[in-house]
Amino acid sequence: PFTPIDANISDGVQFKAVDHVVTRPLFDHINDKYKLLSCNGESCSESEVIDGAESFVETINYIKADNVNTQFTTLNFGSSIDISADGKTMAIGDAGNFIDIDLNIFNGTVAIFTNTNGSWAQQMRFVANGIEIDEGFGATVSLSADGNTLAVSAIADKSNHIGVTNGTSAPSLRDTTGEHAGAVYVFTRTNNIWTRQAYIKPDRRASHYRFGTSLNISADGNTLAIGTTISFYNGSPNLAYVYTRDINTWSQNAVLSGGSNTDIGDVFGAQVSISGDGLTLAVSAIGEDSQGIGIDNENIADIAPPSQTDNTATSSGAIYIFTRDTLPTIDTWSQQAYIKASNTENADSLGTAITLSNDGNTLAVAALGEDSNDRNNEIDNTSLNSGAVYIYTRNNSIWSQQDYLKADNIHANAGFGSALDLSDNGNTLAIGARKEKSSAIGYSGDQIDSEFESGAAYLFIRDTNNKWNQKAYLKASNPDIGDAFGDSISLSGDASILAVGAPNEQSSSLGINNDQLNNDDGNKGAVYVY
Repeated sequence: PFTPIDANISDGVQFKAVDHVVTRPLFDHINDKYKLLSCNGESCSESEVIDGAESFVETINYIKADNVNTQFTTLNFGSSIDISADGKTMAIGDAGNFIDIDLNIFNGTVAIFTNTNGSWAQQMRFVANGIEIDEGFGATVSLSADGNTLAVSAIADKSNHIGVTNGTSAPSLRDTTGEHAGAVYVFTRTNNIWTRQAYIKPDRRASHYRFGTSLNISADGNTLAIGTTISFYNGSPNLAYVYTRDINTWSQNAVLSGGSNTDIGDVFGAQVSISGDGLTLAVSAIGEDSQGIGIDNENIADIAPPSQTDNTATSSGAIYIFTRDTLPTIDTWSQQAYIKASNTENADSLGTAITLSNDGNTLAVAALGEDSNDRNNEIDNTSLNSGAVYIYTRNNSIWSQQDYLKADNIHANAGFGSALDLSDNGNTLAIGARKEKSSAIGYSGDQIDSEFESGAAYLFIRDTNNKWNQKAYLKASNPDIGDAFGDSISLSGDASILAVGAPNEQSSSLGINNDQLNNDDGNKGAVYVY
């Protein structure tokens, strides 16, 4: 039977079709059918029934940067994405080059799009003043819940400056000897005008620091976590940083110098995720080597905690949970848990992507190197690098594993878990698989491996029994070989809007919902909004 999905339109109201819009996420209602019932005082008439599945592809917004400013060209648009929790603002990073009208080559942009009643429009596209050649501006982006505060990393920033520079100006003396040192910029929006609020560097000088490899901002925009991957280069210990904002002034709050067992080469800080209130922080160490299985909750006597010192599972990966104590005279972070997979093995790289729910009580973690070919048999290593996602939950400060997720169409080297995002309530999880190979279009379809690394996205839903089930298998509206759809992914807070990046998509079109059937420009990139 049909049931109402919106309030009735009052009798006697005159309107055009565009005046009454009902927004409904079709990816979550793909098998539904729709009709309009029109009644007068004597009788009712029904519209033609519309099938959600048949109409699905038509509802996908295909977004490219609008280069109305001719100084911009594009490369890898969609390599990073974040949608604000309210669903009204989207930031899209493009860490590739652009060329200005004087042929001075710079690097990286961020485009801001706004959503009005389901209609997306580009608000602006910008680069930080003072950015130098090849600095990777836009590599990662993160928005506050209202979309008015934006953090952007430039992971190859060359400045040897240290500390926080508040205000609109970069440091007056820009020493560019800090190769790949990295930096993070904070921007704020007032009356639709974006301005720089802070330029953030770590508290120490180091080349190849890649400060900003990962970042995540709290819901109110006042707490920012930043990760680094320095140990890839010079064998120094890894660090994660926390910064806080008081009115308009940013300052360093904490430096987390690894977890309870961090060694050189663990890549602590590869990924960070912070809860909405800024009081819980998850940090991954994808190069951590312990053979341990399960969870060590720091404040209780676990029955069988995982070993933290048996380094015989090279790059198996681990997650560290930290919590913040903000008593009036104390503001400190302490480790709450050490988390390993339930099937720890060499090179699984637990923590290649992580995401926390708004309350910090649900955590999803990807392991791109995991090899199982069966969701019900974690030790079946017959699908090399197929990838897996682990769900962990917290109850009264105690963490436990809730589920282990695999795609319904498992295959080797799929990149399942290349990107993750949880809804605010933690009950919906979006998962990218940038190397998935099918040629299906839109929703479901033929999953035969015929489009190498075209990519896919998956939606999983947690039911009332705390079991996670695959709800949707999503593809681009124009899948093609090598597009890497699913390399980045973002959900609005209520999970009604989903954005998926395909940074290697090759259409030369510009703007929104234009020609997507040509492959005239290699690796320009696109974002798809469902």
